[in-house]
Amino acid sequence: MPASTARRRPARRRSDAEIAEARANREAKLAELHEKLNGEIEHLLEDDAWRRMLRVAARFHRYSANNVLLLLTQAEERGIELTRVAGFQAWKKLGRNVRKREDGGQGLAILAPAFCKKRDGEGNPVTDPDTGQDVLIPRFKIEHVWDISQTDGEPLPTVDDDPDLPEGEAPDGLIDALTALIDRAGFTIVYTDDLPAGVHGRTDYSARQVLIANVIDSAATAAILAHELGHIRADHETRRDDQGISRQQRETEADSIAYIVCAARGLDNLSFSAPYVAGWSGGDVKVVQAAYERVQRTSAAILHDVADLLGEHDEAEDALEGDDEGDDAA
Repeated sequence: MPASTARRRPARRRSDAEIAEARANREAKLAELHEKLNGEIEHLLEDDAWRRMLRVAARFHRYSANNVLLLLTQAEERGIELTRVAGFQAWKKLGRNVRKREDGGQGLAILAPAFCKKRDGEGNPVTDPDTGQDVLIPRFKIEHVWDISQTDGEPLPTVDDDPDLPEGEAPDGLIDALTALIDRAGFTIVYTDDLPAGVHGRTDYSARQVLIANVIDSAATAAILAHELGHIRADHETRRDDQGISRQQRETEADSIAYIVCAARGLDNLSFSAPYVAGWSGGDVKVVQAAYERVQRTSAAILHDVADLLGEHDEAEDALEGDDEGDDAA
């Protein structure tokens, strides 16, 4: 258990200059860690394969539930195992061509939205009296897509979208401290085997639970706990999409916080955090930079609380909080 009840050593009164220097050193360390993360992400984005992968991802559409069923049914009838699908022109832009025998109506049919103008009895467009815009009637048209197995050409670039979690032992006391902080925030940690493949942790706000995968090393457990605590302390329960805070932004913030907290405590999980954050930020380092102020403030608060739980006294913080009675013990 964390040393949350450890007796705090009285601190002597510190000068304003000492307090300012300690605060500056702490902020400089946090800024250094954040810049290290940004630098690694920029390095990933400079790699041509990564940029090509992002361009590929942007060209693949997300299909409706109805179109997914259509695709699966047709693929089953024709013995195709669906992997990646795209339209004729999209494949051409990616350096691949639909094989001739697959053309001519042999693609996989989907329903694409199309709109036509509503017209009155005389054939004139009907306008909305409030907006003055033409009234559109939703329609659907049939379009065709092809799976990559129906095409020839340049292989598509790939990138590891499931980077390895840190391995080995977590720094002493880190898991206990993170656990205590999550508990303090009103959440119960549940270790489970029921998370989907590739998902190592999840915060369930409605049930007030933090779910953690059972089958990971203690170093990975610490990293995931720090990530979920990052969500909680960055107030992602209320900072949601309806406030303009996308899931991209929330995941970017949470794992940036986790990286800084873990690295400051001696667990450098950059090889996991950098690809994770780069992926969630959509390949845009500006998203990471935009999160800087909240990431720094939240990670600094978590690190202070971790140190406090482990009985490690931050003297400058004591002075700032007015805990300056008495002198150092002999």
